[in-house]
Amino acid sequence: MGVSDCPSCRRLLLGVTATAALVAAGCAGGADTPSPVHGTVFLDGQPAKELAGGTVTFNSTELHKSASGEIQADGTYRLGSLKKDDGAIPGKYQVTVSPPEVPAAGERGSRRTAAKPVSFEEPKNLEVSVERRTNDIPIQLRRSRTAPR
Repeated sequence: MGVSDCPSCRRLLLGVTATAALVAAGCAGGADTPSPVHGTVFLDGQPAKELAGGTVTFNSTELHKSASGEIQADGTYRLGSLKKDDGAIPGKYQVTVSPPEVPAAGERGSRRTAAKPVSFEEPKNLEVSVERRTNDIPIQLRRSRTAPR
């Protein structure tokens, strides 16, 4: 006797299939699914082109998660947490910005050599919220007062 000959078996198979489909659909948008996060880093109100190669990092002590992304030549960034550019898990984050690494004198093989180191005031307690949607989060920085323009 096959499944097609047994009405109870068909109902059971249909129920198992429907449950599996619901579970799979629920897993696709769970609490640990990153939401897209991108934005522009601004330095004194202008896109921070001189920070290209630097890093934007979101850290959440509440979620015990982090996400980071490289600042591009136009001052924009996209975060990744589980894989490149996938975003961040929704929640509250502290934001830090790191300038591009400048190789030590005589060091070779560097990805990027900054013409001049960029000095800026790290924002204190910059907290942002990532929501379950596409997030456009601009970051405003100011040059250090002692930094040459």
